Amino acid sequence: MSTETNDDIIYTKLRKHLDSFPIAYPKTESGVELEILKELFTPEHAKIALRLRTIPQTIEEIYPFFKRKDKSLEWLQANLSEMVKKGLINGGKGPDGRMYYSGAPLAVGFFEYQVNRLTPTFAKNFAQYMDEGYRDAIIKTKVPQLRTIPASKAVKTIVVDEKVDHKNLVTPFDEVEELLANASNTISLANCVCRQTKEILGKGCKHTMETCFQFGGAAHYYINNGLGKQVTKEEALEIIKKGMKEGLVLQPSNTQKPFALCLCCGDSCEILSNANKMENPAQFFQTNYYAEVDVEKCTGCKLCEVKCPMHAAVINDAKKSTIDLGRCIGCGVCVTVCNFDAVHLVKKGEAIPPESTIDLYKQIAIARAESESEEN
Repeated sequence: MSTETNDDIIYTKLRKHLDSFPIAYPKTESGVELEILKELFTPEHAKIALRLRTIPQTIEEIYPFFKRKDKSLEWLQANLSEMVKKGLINGGKGPDGRMYYSGAPLAVGFFEYQVNRLTPTFAKNFAQYMDEGYRDAIIKTKVPQLRTIPASKAVKTIVVDEKVDHKNLVTPFDEVEELLANASNTISLANCVCRQTKEILGKGCKHTMETCFQFGGAAHYYINNGLGKQVTKEEALEIIKKGMKEGLVLQPSNTQKPFALCLCCGDSCEILSNANKMENPAQFFQTNYYAEVDVEKCTGCKLCEVKCPMHAAVINDAKKSTIDLGRCIGCGVCVTVCNFDAVHLVKKGEAIPPESTIDLYKQIAIARAESESEEN
């Protein structure tokens, strides 16, 4: 006999609805994904979320369904505003000055929006969900939401792989200074939600906490809802430089004009730390480079081995550094820490990121459909 309540049915429907988005929200045997939803969404908010799409809509476009349920426009407005404030959905003003709302995936989405208000239960459930299904679901498309670009010092060392024939050594959109210069002037800086999560779980690292940037509409969302503070491009660049000195990995959103830039570490970053659990994780990253060692210059000091966030650099029996290309993501951290100029980056291709977030989601949706078709 089933003991499922009406509320349970609502959260199951919401789980299925979120799983219909380009970024999956898969079912697990334990049902931990439902526990995440129950903690964040009230039953009323869950019902509203069921009516939101990934494409932003005005309240007038959303309202007809609720009008049939005898709900007032004011009721819907109040609830949508509260859901935005709680970090459950996307919401902000469009170019026409009107408010638009859309459903948010778990990541990048309402996981990140819980920054500064994470609970131990949420942190525990999120980590469990990663292990039980979410990690595999988002990685298998091989179209990442974030991409890896090299540290500034590493950019200067790039050489061209003999298999690659390109005039320019640095692929467009791969230099952080240029990326920042072309980004929106509205920039927010927030704490790293991944580091906060690990800290709550007793696995915190010592890296700088304020290292996550948002641009344009995403920045307005963070600033308006108290999730981040506004910074100038000059201030952002100084923080980025500090992060590179710490050996953090530059990961902008996988779009030509990024909505976010994260400075990530192998200790806490959900992307890097979870990819590290897999064989040949480099295949799941979009990167145009890999590291190569000049054995004549290498002294076997082990700095690259210690600092590599993906454990790709290893000192062999001959006391020389070797790079596991199955693990190297071309971040250039090894280049920045080497005191003997023994490591450089090699350009392996020229993958240009999608033009916009919508284009990125389209690519992810297509890749996901193809992957699921092959499984069936």
